[in-house]
Amino acid sequence: MATPFVLSFAHYTICTFGMLANSILLLVVLTRTPQKMKTYGAVLATSAVVDFLTVLTSCLTFANEAFTGICTLTGSFKLCMYLYAVSFGGNAFFAFNITLCFCYRLYAVGRGIPTFRMTFGAITSIVLPNIVNILIQLNRTIDENFIYYGIFLMVKAIRSNKPYKDNEDIVNIISSAWLLLPYLPAYITVIIVFFKIRKILNATNNKMNARTKQAHMEITKSLFYAASQIFEITSEVAGHELQMRIELLVSRHPVISLYFVRPYRVILHYVICSYGLIANATLFWVISHRTPAKMRTYGAVLLTSSVIDFLTVSACCATFVRTEESFIDVITGPCTYFGSRSFCFALYAIALCGHAFFACNITLCFCYRLYSVRKGAPSARSTFFAVLIILLPIVANFIITLQTELKDQEVVKNKLILMNRTIDDRFIYLEYENEEDIVNIVSCALLMLPYPIAYIIIIMVFLKFRAALEAATETMSTRTKDAHVEIIKGLVLQSCLPAIDVCALIFYAFTQFYEMPSEIAGHEMLMVLRIHCIELVASLHPLISLYFVRPYRIEFLFVDLDFRAISSILRPMMEHHRLPDTPPLSMEATSSRFRHCLICGVQTANSHMGIDSCRACAVFYKRTLTGTRPLKCKLGGGSCILTDPITSCRKCRFERFASIIGRAYGTAQRPQKELTHEEPYYPMSEEPEEPHHEEPDQEEYEDAKDVKLIVMPSTSFIDHTKYFELEASSGAPLLERIRRGYSIFCMMRKMGESSQQPMNFCKKASFTRQNMNFIPATYSNTLKYGRVYVESLLDFAHSAFDDYRTLSNEEKKIFFKNNFGLVGAVTGTYRSLHHFPHDETVFVSYTTVLNNESAANFFDDSPPETTETNKEDAIRTLRENLHLGNRLKKDPFRRVMPSEDEYIALLGLAFWNTELDTPCENLTRLAAINRERIMREMHQSYWRQGITDYAARIGELFCLLKSVSMLGEEIQLYRLLNVFDETVFKKKCSCVEEHK
Repeated sequence: MATPFVLSFAHYTICTFGMLANSILLLVVLTRTPQKMKTYGAVLATSAVVDFLTVLTSCLTFANEAFTGICTLTGSFKLCMYLYAVSFGGNAFFAFNITLCFCYRLYAVGRGIPTFRMTFGAITSIVLPNIVNILIQLNRTIDENFIYYGIFLMVKAIRSNKPYKDNEDIVNIISSAWLLLPYLPAYITVIIVFFKIRKILNATNNKMNARTKQAHMEITKSLFYAASQIFEITSEVAGHELQMRIELLVSRHPVISLYFVRPYRVILHYVICSYGLIANATLFWVISHRTPAKMRTYGAVLLTSSVIDFLTVSACCATFVRTEESFIDVITGPCTYFGSRSFCFALYAIALCGHAFFACNITLCFCYRLYSVRKGAPSARSTFFAVLIILLPIVANFIITLQTELKDQEVVKNKLILMNRTIDDRFIYLEYENEEDIVNIVSCALLMLPYPIAYIIIIMVFLKFRAALEAATETMSTRTKDAHVEIIKGLVLQSCLPAIDVCALIFYAFTQFYEMPSEIAGHEMLMVLRIHCIELVASLHPLISLYFVRPYRIEFLFVDLDFRAISSILRPMMEHHRLPDTPPLSMEATSSRFRHCLICGVQTANSHMGIDSCRACAVFYKRTLTGTRPLKCKLGGGSCILTDPITSCRKCRFERFASIIGRAYGTAQRPQKELTHEEPYYPMSEEPEEPHHEEPDQEEYEDAKDVKLIVMPSTSFIDHTKYFELEASSGAPLLERIRRGYSIFCMMRKMGESSQQPMNFCKKASFTRQNMNFIPATYSNTLKYGRVYVESLLDFAHSAFDDYRTLSNEEKKIFFKNNFGLVGAVTGTYRSLHHFPHDETVFVSYTTVLNNESAANFFDDSPPETTETNKEDAIRTLRENLHLGNRLKKDPFRRVMPSEDEYIALLGLAFWNTELDTPCENLTRLAAINRERIMREMHQSYWRQGITDYAARIGELFCLLKSVSMLGEEIQLYRLLNVFDETVFKKKCSCVEEHK
């Protein structure tokens, strides 16, 4: 049995809407319920939770004598039955809940707000029977044929029309009765209570003020609408129809509660208006400051639209109009505090005229786009006259509307009193003196006629637009064509926004068709919905323009970057006052699959140089950075990049990259010749670049070899001289201890190796701390200096890590055999990149180096038995290892170029390496603890520097550590020279007792 696609689509759409609506209702009730409504809020919150569970389980089962929903994927028939029981139990709960709401309202009208204890007891009394009913349903006996059919849905099997084995069983009878019977007594109670509420509210001796009385009446309306939904279920009781009507019931219930409870409705109104004001103000700013020269005229059209929409939303926010009987408008917004009816009426006229302007504006946008495809962008004068033509009727209509004669406010109030409507002296009441007056007729016509005319023109223009694009294929580039198509998509979506008005009209027609009482349905519903429609149209309109006009969409990337740059300045200033324990790890670098290059705007799958830039821009920047050729702007004003971000001049392109990377990291690299012009770049081309997806290739790898420095927060170097410059810091205690320990480690290596060097070398050497002379590595000095390295590393471990001191001698032996080679590879690569960045020279120890030339003499002082037969092979292998080591370690180090803090963190991670050759639970535990501490302090370090997008950077550091660990020159040489002999290690491990 296959469920029709349309039916399934409707089912899951209704369920999704129901879960979303109930979630919103629960959130609003929990966070925005006034103090006087806490008990009624508890009733609504219970209803929201039960309705949410009902919709959820209905979505998962979707039963029609067989389960066809998502629950079938689990393969558990019992689970499906449990969910099905919850679904129907929740439907039965609706009858209890609506009865409780009516009784609560009657109690509140007659005796005041009930206590919390009474409310809790009432909620418990309606929830417990439904829980019992669900438990009873779970004890029903299911027919085996029905179970077979329900599990194997796509197999033709014996179909049982009676899913329950014995329908006359007492359990089945009670369960079915409990699902159906509550509605009959519930609705009898509802009708009785409704008339009692109406009688109390309309009583002459009622001392309740008008505002409270009106609030009670509005909530009673919502309950009446919610209760009337059940009649839709009684019209059809078969198959999927029954369950889908139940879904509709529990999905619309929270929407009705959100609308008719005035505090929640007012919140909805002001949320929409606030969003509309922000969206239109943002669009206005972006157009004013970021529109490229080619789009100035179209920007003027959108600018006019944003101004009118801003005024429309402001007027709606200030008035908040609803309509009483006989089309009497009631202004209830903040403008009533001025007490001027003329002022309030003027704002109301602005809201209506602004909504009518939308039709004229969207028509002009379509016509503009068709003209630009056929003949190019229109001139500024033509655009100005076109905007003026659509503005004049709106301004004229606004003036005509203000000339309308209104009845005296006291007369209008008396009229409403005769209709038994509540009056609030704070509100402004409006009614036309003569509805058949020519001024009123003209005003209403100008408000309504633009829409049918506009949509006829839009349809005609849209049909011609496709033919115009095909005709312009030969003269128009692909990027320009795609830009036109993208903007047209946005215009089509905008033209659909007024369809919200149609929903309001249909709902109003529905209420009139069923002839509902005036207390329940009338012009008020229509007008309030229409006001919300005006607000939504004026709020969503700028958002669509910001998204579908590509230059404005790209601008948001720069706005985000500006905030990031500002935060990088402010955060260090705030360090003096407060430092959080552990700032959150940002995952912005992995939030999306594709990004836009901040320099040229094309799509890129990978980030380069720590920012969102494509490979082409990154390579260009790195080549220009190391070059000496002076840069000149083609146009002379630094504005070339505004014309075309892809083919702009070299100076403007480099300036844009330097500006972005400078804002991201607080500094920017410059070529040798200082650049004087720093005009900001905004990639505002109306012709978007075709997206491409690049992968790291050999060309980029070769280009990276020529780069001396990649911009990072810090590029200082640490060696034995750093010990005299270190200052105490409490920002990262562990990293600070590693930094001091490493400086001591370097000093000890320098002292130990220098003391064993021959006197002829000491005479030539410079004894200042800033300068060092290096000698070629040989077999004998490598053996001696290797032992100095091991001893220095022992002292480094004791001074930097408290946990290391707690290890036993056996654990220290395992630890050193596993990790000191990796530490040597990291330190050696770091120092060789600093001292010898452009050749393959590497450090064998702290003062000895090795390269292709000195490799030939490495074995000159080795024992005869070591290289007696294979000296040439050993030299060749040594040179191959040098080349391989540079490719696996030095080149990746050059590309990443870690800062000082990052290098210290790498050193700590290399020392506490978790990949042990000999398993040891204690070592693994301590390594995990210290690695976690190091990463936590690295997060704090990034945060203090204002760098938030560092997730990708941390990934690069781990990849670098892995690459360095693949091969280490020192460890290979030490093994060759028997430095790792067991006797040597036992001696070293026995000596560490003195360090404890």
